[in-house]
Amino acid sequence: MTAYRHSPRPEHRSFVVDVAFGHLVSFGGWMNSYEAEVTELLTAWARDGDDDPGVLAQVLRVLDETDCEEPDALGLRYATHPDARVRARVPTLLRSRATPPAPPDAAVRAALLVLAGDDDRAVRTSAGRVMGAEHDGGAAFTNVVARLLRDPEVQVRAGVAEAAAAGDDRSPELADALAALLDDHDFDTRLSAAYGLLRRGDPRTGDAIGRLGQPPHPAYEHDHRLSALFRWEGC
Repeated sequence: MTAYRHSPRPEHRSFVVDVAFGHLVSFGGWMNSYEAEVTELLTAWARDGDDDPGVLAQVLRVLDETDCEEPDALGLRYATHPDARVRARVPTLLRSRATPPAPPDAAVRAALLVLAGDDDRAVRTSAGRVMGAEHDGGAAFTNVVARLLRDPEVQVRAGVAEAAAAGDDRSPELADALAALLDDHDFDTRLSAAYGLLRRGDPRTGDAIGRLGQPPHPAYEHDHRLSALFRWEGC
């Protein structure tokens, strides 16, 4: 892999990232003797950068699957990268690895707030998902997540709603933002909104279930959100 890592051809470098990802996901636990080497390779690659934004975005995506010791620093380095594919990979690097999630520091908080206002919908979605899942207890995150729940792009609303519904923000503002999605034309967005209200013990839960409609695809049969709503309705 090391030889191709420095190939002048982006497709060769992209192949290296794919192989690295294969090593991470194909072997689990004690069987994966390459995990440390792959993490070291990808960390050094992220530090050095890559001339091809597509390859760099791949590197950051796979790096997020490792136990890299400096994800925040690497994420912050690329928070203002000119290519949206790279910026879209930053928020997940900035998320907390602690259980329960630790509040973000000032630099991470500032970067997420900027990324949440990005012109690119994938960047906004990625930032909003992290902010919705890891509420920092402040009004700034609540206001931004609520704004993203009103985003004109369905991809943004759906992605952020799913994360916010499962998150810990119990503010009335966020509950109202979720309730406002009950008439959204996208089923998945309505499902997340209803599930979020249920988790918050909101009195609008029954109405949310009544307005949900039928799942558009059989795959929803095993969706944990839908199962939770059915259990609530049957009580």
